[in-house]
Amino acid sequence: MLNNLRFLAFFSIFFIKIYPQVSSAIDTVYYESNSSIVQLKNKFIDESSLIINGGEVLIKSIKVFPINGQLLLPDTIMSQRLIIKYDYLTSGLPIIVGPKWKTLPKLNLIKEKNNLINSQNRLSENEKVNSVISNGSIYRNINISPMGGANFSGGLQMQINGKISKDIAISGILNDQDFPIQPDGSTRELDELDNVYLKIMHNNFDFDVGDIFYEHYNINRKLVGIKNEFNFGELQGSSIYANSRGDFRYLEIKGRDGDQGPYQLIGNNGNSDIIILADTEKVWHNGKKLTRGLNYDYIIDYSTAEVTFNPIILIDFDSDLVFEYQYSDYGYQKGFSGGNIKKIYGDSRTLEIGFYNEDDRYYTDDMSEIIFDSLSLNEKGPIQISTSTKNPLGEYYFENGFYIYDPLFTNSNEENRFDVVFQYDLNGNYQRKISSNNRVYYEAVKQENKDNILDLYSPYKIIYPPTGHQLGYIDYDYKINDNIQFKGNLSASSYNENRLYNGKNKLGVSYSYGIGFDSLKLGIGSFSINLKNSKRSIDYNSMGHENDVRHTRFWNLDSSVINGLDELTLQSEFSVNKIGSSSLEFSRLYNMGNKNTRLIFKQELSNNILKNSYYDFIYVKGQDTYFTRSEAKLNIPYGIFSPFVSFLSENDSTRNLFWKSGVGLSIHKNSTKIVTGFDYRVDKSLNGIELIHSNYQDYLAYFQYRTVLPAGVRQKIIYKKRIKNKAQGDNFNYSLFDIEFRRSLKNKPLRWQVKFKQEQTLIKQRTTVYDSVGYGLGQYRYDNIFNTYIPDPNGAFVAYTIFTGSRKPNSVFQGSQDVTYEFSGMKRKSNFIIRSNAKQEFRGENFTINNLFNPSINDSLIYRSYMFNRYEFMRYGKKRILLWLEYYKNLNGMDPRGNDYNRSNEIGLELHRSFSKISSINNRGVLKSYSIESTISEQRNRSSLGSWNELQIQSRLSSAFNVDVGFIFGSEVGTQQGQNFSGKAYGVSGLINYMFKGNGRLQTEVKLVNVEEQNNLSYLPPEAFEGNPIGLSMKINSNTQFYINQTISIILSVNMIDNSRYDNFITFQGEVRGYF
Repeated sequence: MLNNLRFLAFFSIFFIKIYPQVSSAIDTVYYESNSSIVQLKNKFIDESSLIINGGEVLIKSIKVFPINGQLLLPDTIMSQRLIIKYDYLTSGLPIIVGPKWKTLPKLNLIKEKNNLINSQNRLSENEKVNSVISNGSIYRNINISPMGGANFSGGLQMQINGKISKDIAISGILNDQDFPIQPDGSTRELDELDNVYLKIMHNNFDFDVGDIFYEHYNINRKLVGIKNEFNFGELQGSSIYANSRGDFRYLEIKGRDGDQGPYQLIGNNGNSDIIILADTEKVWHNGKKLTRGLNYDYIIDYSTAEVTFNPIILIDFDSDLVFEYQYSDYGYQKGFSGGNIKKIYGDSRTLEIGFYNEDDRYYTDDMSEIIFDSLSLNEKGPIQISTSTKNPLGEYYFENGFYIYDPLFTNSNEENRFDVVFQYDLNGNYQRKISSNNRVYYEAVKQENKDNILDLYSPYKIIYPPTGHQLGYIDYDYKINDNIQFKGNLSASSYNENRLYNGKNKLGVSYSYGIGFDSLKLGIGSFSINLKNSKRSIDYNSMGHENDVRHTRFWNLDSSVINGLDELTLQSEFSVNKIGSSSLEFSRLYNMGNKNTRLIFKQELSNNILKNSYYDFIYVKGQDTYFTRSEAKLNIPYGIFSPFVSFLSENDSTRNLFWKSGVGLSIHKNSTKIVTGFDYRVDKSLNGIELIHSNYQDYLAYFQYRTVLPAGVRQKIIYKKRIKNKAQGDNFNYSLFDIEFRRSLKNKPLRWQVKFKQEQTLIKQRTTVYDSVGYGLGQYRYDNIFNTYIPDPNGAFVAYTIFTGSRKPNSVFQGSQDVTYEFSGMKRKSNFIIRSNAKQEFRGENFTINNLFNPSINDSLIYRSYMFNRYEFMRYGKKRILLWLEYYKNLNGMDPRGNDYNRSNEIGLELHRSFSKISSINNRGVLKSYSIESTISEQRNRSSLGSWNELQIQSRLSSAFNVDVGFIFGSEVGTQQGQNFSGKAYGVSGLINYMFKGNGRLQTEVKLVNVEEQNNLSYLPPEAFEGNPIGLSMKINSNTQFYINQTISIILSVNMIDNSRYDNFITFQGEVRGYF
């Protein structure tokens, strides 16, 4: 489909005159942590368009130098590959101000008059035909390493905007570049980097091609295809033809008491190994739709399908949590097509008809003959396929019905050895574990221990058959007069559970009709009455959720009951202006032979004395059960103050009873709002009408303060303290808070931001595992001496996190403090900047200040204790100075095998002095200490104290030729694995930068470093001497960028490393990029 979109985009602009103004670029930069300045390939960049991707996170620059195309990054960024996207001016800034005709030579006006008039007329006619502006780039990239092979990649990025005729406008973005990250689910608005769309607009219709959202008739889909909407007065409608990016799921669950998350979202088949499609989720808490974002209600991790609620939303065991989302489980691709047409008959009638089809796309060539035949003979599916194969060198052997992990081959029977690929299975009999050498393996679980393990696996794969789904509907709306209206709906569905099986489809019908009498005058008020009947067959399948989010809750039904319903509702309402309204509802519901009746009464007050006060009552009577719910709030506004009293109770005869009462005060003045109060709650267990015992007594105090002042100023405090006492004597007490103060005003020298957040969650045990992808293609290398993985841009391993066990109680504390003072913002200008950055994070069962600042490596209840502090003093100008102090501490207890504790201190000074326009000197020195302790393996233990200094003499021999010569010195002492080491390092470096005459540049850097160990040891810690091993190390990095013309450039990069770790290791990267 994407190829078709590209062809359409190119075809539509091939005959259109293009006026490039601003171009977009994506640079791939191999960032070295010892240099905080990044030079982009282009200058005059648009700072607002800058996006920096590093690994799996977005990176924010400290400062941007748009004219020179340079970025100043935090020193905390590790060496890694950065993908930088930005817009830039293709011709730079104008150097002449005023009309350009003043710079032209004098002309013979009489001779040239006719030619000039004709030329202007032709230009005016062309501009009237089209005014489309387009810019973008296309590139092809190759990476070659001696052991990793060759890797080819490429991409297209294009923007188009303008008019192709008087009545038709066009706009769009084509971007197929592969970004390795999902959008961040912690913001309210998402910025998806790989969106592709083309939009054609007319007064009566529009077309959307590419990545689109389609929402109509309870259908909500994120698609890739073409969508059309039209409006010709009384005739309206839409159509869609696309591929669906994922499956739709509606999920209702109950909260876990005192647990803010994460809550795992699952697929229709119960699979948790899914990815949520970004921005497709909708979340409700107790019937209220929530807003995504750190400053709002919840955040979501799209890659792990987990939702965590912020402290503003307090989760109880009876909280109703509802999720609607689309997900991908790497199964069948879906096709989605259909449309609707709506006819409007004056002001009284409307008739709408729609039909939609959604089915799994499959190809027989993608299935083995055995799988295809098995699915064809099974009406509903699914089928199970064994994922074990006999192999004399396999790591598992089979005994007593289970596969047993045996990497050391204690069982020597080669006929009983297997390779096994385990699959996620809700009813599986195996759990995932990590071996002592960081390998993933699976172990059988006894039946009685399954309840404590969330993720189970099986040695077989479940294959589901492709399905098909059709839905058609008719909507009718007839307004008899201003007070009487009739509405009706008829829907029919056809669902094929197995498209490979030659059987009958499931046919279902749903209908509803009702009549309403609205705004009937009755005395001092108005009266409304509505009668509605709806029925849904047991085999009806909707393409979305058609009920209210609390339909099952307020009918006291199981969340799985959505079909086979017959509901009749009579609702009336009487309202008096500026006083309030009262409503009364009688309902009856049949479900699978069971009958429920319901009474709902609501009273709302809108007068000034008791404004926003209300009372709601629900009573549901079942066959042998009943459910009651009462909720009330008395609010007494007085100026900016609004004291209130609240009450809520629920009584479910089959489960429990609770009641909650509270008092509070709300203050609202201008942009400031304060809400504070106290709640008391009692929970009791019930069996019919018999009270068993009182389970809990719950006390909750809360305070919320929020104000938004002028742009750049924000203040927020949310604090909740909960004390919960069990009847058995156990206590469940915790605090939740979210605090933020921020001040960042333009033209003010001081900018600061302070954040603190604490919440209570249940966390899955997880660990980091490493997978080999080939030398030069990973980000880590394995050090067998220290039994650990070391960050290395030339390594052969990539890292990823997996879940390894059950959930455990987890208190989360996060804090950050950023302060910047720019003396240039003062009246007496100065080029000094002082900056402070601090971060804290704690995850564990018991948060204390001591566990954050001084954790014990033997504490198994701490999952992570992290602190980072950095203080900087900077001076810009001819004499540049950067002085920094840095402290880092990280206790990692997520690995079930044990804890790692890393600490480091660093003092650094960088001096730059320009002696003239052609010469300068730069010196960077660091004094650093670090220690690493581990309970996983004593091999990892090491500590060190050392210094590292790099001196550079920079010479600009001409406007096109620069040469830098450097000298390197280092010294370090410490212990490793119980042995003392002492070493020295010295070396030289050279940098040549040559600018071709307006066509590109060549930059080559060479570093030679020799490390000597004075205690005759054969190895050093991997962090020592900036990662250089014992002996002579040579590193060469050469980059060439050459413009063949204004639209085509070639970029070549060669890296070579030769030391005791890498023997003449060479990597090559080439890129051809075209601009248009």
